[in-house]
Amino acid sequence: NDGIDSNKPNETNSIFLPIKSLMDEMYAADTSKKIRAVFQAKAKSGVPVTTNPPYGYLKDPSNPKNWIIDPVASEVVKRIFQEAKSGESANEISRMLEADQIEKPDAYRVKNGRKPLSGMKDSGYSPYYWSRETINRLLQREEYLGHTVNLRTRTKSYKDKRSIDLPREDWLIFKNTHEAIIDQETFDIVQKMRSHKRSNQRYKNRLGHENLFA
Repeated sequence: NDGIDSNKPNETNSIFLPIKSLMDEMYAADTSKKIRAVFQAKAKSGVPVTTNPPYGYLKDPSNPKNWIIDPVASEVVKRIFQEAKSGESANEISRMLEADQIEKPDAYRVKNGRKPLSGMKDSGYSPYYWSRETINRLLQREEYLGHTVNLRTRTKSYKDKRSIDLPREDWLIFKNTHEAIIDQETFDIVQKMRSHKRSNQRYKNRLGHENLFA
């Protein structure tokens, strides 16, 4: 808009372009600061700041700030927790879901006319392929207890949009804000079992055998 051509420099541009660039930078930083302040205020009020509710929930058509249970996906969530509670690993659970042709979260969203969470492209995987990471991520979500969890992550700066995980003590947790899918006892058992499995993995020898005292 300023008609600046780097192939045809002139004295005016060479003097004012750095100053204008600095002012633009300050404006962008100030705007980012204000947006972050609004985001923080919203998070502290207990309103979910995530754009999309987790797999198993839907936005309430009458009030998008509220989450309601997805009757189909919530049953899959319950199954995942029950399998984990019975001792199945994330890999084993993913294989079971794939064998039963249960659509993974992104594929399920697309099938129901919603946008994928992260601009999903055709990766060559089956729509029934559940990764271990997806299973583990679902198993640790306290939202399934009926709680709203805000500020799990933050971006480094307005220039760098990469997400940084925040420690749990920095999360804002508001209890009993929507209907629970998983009860507290089941959730706690699963977390203890997952923690125990992670600990045991450190005690396996080179042949893969677990230490007797693990």
